[in-house]
Amino acid sequence: GRQSNPRIANCTITSNVARSGAGLFNDGYRGNSSPEGVNCVFSGNKATRDGGGVYNFGGNNGNSSPLFVNCVFSGNKAERIGGGVFNDAVDATGGVCNPVFMNCSFSGNQADFGVGGMYNDAFTGTCSPTLTNCILWGNAGQIDNRNATPTVTFSIVQDGYAPCTDCPGGDGNADPLFINQPTIALGTSGDLRLQACSPAVDAGTAAGAPATDLDGNAR
Repeated sequence: GRQSNPRIANCTITSNVARSGAGLFNDGYRGNSSPEGVNCVFSGNKATRDGGGVYNFGGNNGNSSPLFVNCVFSGNKAERIGGGVFNDAVDATGGVCNPVFMNCSFSGNQADFGVGGMYNDAFTGTCSPTLTNCILWGNAGQIDNRNATPTVTFSIVQDGYAPCTDCPGGDGNADPLFINQPTIALGTSGDLRLQACSPAVDAGTAAGAPATDLDGNAR
């Protein structure tokens, strides 16, 4: 099958419009599309269907299981599902969509149907995203699943998420105290860096985490 597994680093992907995956569309249909995104910002992108910021599609026995490290998903919009990210394993013959998000933040994202932060849809396939040291706050809804089984650890999720292992308060519902909370709208507003008193500062796990943050500061 088709293979597309690039490394995308130190990029700002903004103000794009597409049918699906306006910022990035990882199409693993009958193949494998599992790139690595490091130190990237996806902001102000609009999908006229699904996955405003990123759309990961593992269909027809394909695979889309990318890795995102130190990435920001902010102010993206989907006119259907998954404003920030849509992880999709829906296909008549099944597929795999198991992306990994490490030290990523989602805020200000929206979708006309379902949640704005991240939507995970397994249906006939396998969709098991992993979120570690992540923040989902200030989106039009944070995480929603259909037959999907995300693993969420050491993370903050507005209004809480279960199960959320080693998360603040047990379910992750703790204001991360961004320097400037984005509005829930298509755009590039806000500053997702953390205030010094944020409960997320020095609160995650170092296991597998990057040595520096998005600004290049040592963790």
